[in-house]
Amino acid sequence: MTQEQTLRDLLQADVWFMRLLHAAASLALPDWALAGGVIRDTVWDKLCHRRTRTPVGDVDLVYFDAVDADTVHNAEAERALAEVLGDVRWDVKNEAGIHRWYQTHLGEVIPAFGSLEEAIKFFPETCVAVGVTLVGSADLRVIAPVGLDDLLGLVMRRNSFRTGPDYFARRLEEKRIRQKWPSVSIIDDGE
Repeated sequence: MTQEQTLRDLLQADVWFMRLLHAAASLALPDWALAGGVIRDTVWDKLCHRRTRTPVGDVDLVYFDAVDADTVHNAEAERALAEVLGDVRWDVKNEAGIHRWYQTHLGEVIPAFGSLEEAIKFFPETCVAVGVTLVGSADLRVIAPVGLDDLLGLVMRRNSFRTGPDYFARRLEEKRIRQKWPSVSIIDDGE
């Protein structure tokens, strides 16, 4: 079985995650995916045999619309999703314009991305540089530009494409990775 099929099987067996995918699909956004921590948390909970789901701070719904790249943070989409699943905090972002958001809000210069896959490749850790979208009513398409080894291998590794050591250390602490999943290996590959 391939890693992509393993990931599909894990996520398709999770009713809550599939509800998220169907809610996201209802918006019909261009080139969209659920991404980031919601995938990591769901997969690691299953791989670590947790009896209860790790509470998710927010659900990242990313999409790529170069025609309307000025709409980076889509509050209207978040409100529509809250009407469908009110118990979920959604974070909807158009990755076509996210470089402007980073510069304005964080003072950080990152490149403009040419695709959703390119944007996901720059997520802060390799285990969250994964997106999943719904195809039809139940099939999943996996976007994993840096692979699935770390996600499925319970490895938290700094994504050297994007994240410096200090930011990585802050995220480890903020996300409470060691406390939530003690069996996860933490790797910071250099400067």
